[in-house]
Amino acid sequence: MPASQKTPLGFCNWVPEDKPSREDFCGDNQLLDTLLSQHTEDMELHLTAAYRAILQGARMGTYTGNGAESLQFTVPITPKIVIVAMMEVGFSRFTGKVTENYAALAVQGQGQVYTTDGIQLQNSVVTVYENQIEPTEVSYGTINRLNRKGSTYFWIAIP
Repeated sequence: MPASQKTPLGFCNWVPEDKPSREDFCGDNQLLDTLLSQHTEDMELHLTAAYRAILQGARMGTYTGNGAESLQFTVPITPKIVIVAMMEVGFSRFTGKVTENYAALAVQGQGQVYTTDGIQLQNSVVTVYENQIEPTEVSYGTINRLNRKGSTYFWIAIP
């Protein structure tokens, strides 16, 4: 005889007269897997108050590249972190001998600014760079593609 009673979450709650069945155990395992998966995937639940405060102040937007060697834009806050990436491709692409960067990161704090190739950050002004060469024109190295003409980029600024 399977479990005659259930817990509030739906697990088997056997009484002495019950004879647990394989289906009871399998059902409990399925239920446990479902409940744990829902819990661990709940990002709203797992953010601390400090992280929530940081993300609440974050701003984001987009820009369209104009193909010039550099492009400047101002974000509406003075961020600690700025991330920029092209929307149409991955963050980078290796083309045989050259890595083309389509994303960049800048971090500022304690009087220092740390960046990856292709971006500068000064207070709330972001400058992105587009190398004016093609991959076939260089032997090895990195080419920045953060202002490609007609391409759409997103940015996120985190306080």
